[in-house]
Amino acid sequence: MRIANSSDGGAMAEELAKMVTSQASFAANAQTLKAQTDGIGQLLDILA
Repeated sequence: MRIANSSDGGAMAEELAKMVTSQASFAANAQTLKAQTDGIGQLLDILA
């Protein structure tokens, strides 16, 4: 990541946008995994 060393404002904005997008993707993936884990837990409760 070049944010700290960038003297070009456009490049800095692009890197920041990539970082925000990555953070949102990570959060969405984490929610998907949580929903999957919850669903498996509920299924196991039903079968038990």
